[in-house]
Amino acid sequence: INASDHVERTYMGVLYALPYFWRDETLDAPHNLFMNVDAVFGLAAQEGFAQRPNLDGLVFNAAPPTGASGTAQIIDLRYRATQVGWLYDAGRGQYLRFSDGLPHTDANTGAQVTADNVVILYANHRETDIVESEWQGVISYSIEIQVWGEGDALILRDGQQYPARWLRPERTHMIQFVSPEGTPLALRPGVTWFQLLPPPGGEERLVIG
Repeated sequence: INASDHVERTYMGVLYALPYFWRDETLDAPHNLFMNVDAVFGLAAQEGFAQRPNLDGLVFNAAPPTGASGTAQIIDLRYRATQVGWLYDAGRGQYLRFSDGLPHTDANTGAQVTADNVVILYANHRETDIVESEWQGVISYSIEIQVWGEGDALILRDGQQYPARWLRPERTHMIQFVSPEGTPLALRPGVTWFQLLPPPGGEERLVIG
């Protein structure tokens, strides 16, 4: 991990302790560790790391673009061990998220998770030698998702689907989306949720209707 170029871009000034991290003792460890975002952002501001991110390369427009290839009212995405669903709510202009057939809700508010854009992004997945867990003799290794270079994508917004290419020449660059003709493709202002998939041909299945 320390040999990765990602380490240089990781904020290392946060200690594993209050007020920055805490455990919810009503949940089973190790899946009960939470971060106090306000506290971490406050510390980052004190140490000069709270700069506004540069979003150059991304384009936003409330008006839907032309060139839709079909509707995107229902998205059914099957990963190896879980199923993800998105349902378009025309009244809100947003997608509602489901996990394994149930509404995916915010534990703090109880509200269902929503997104203004759902981006299906295809990228190479590579198994690393970093051990994530071991259970009953089966070792699970960390997966490196190579979101640099370029690849295919689908932008789902306003109940429509738009074929796209994603571009990211360097790992430090902001990702961009263009149409098959190479013109910038706009996202709807608001929340964007990325669903990453390996290139077609694996176990994963995607159905959009």
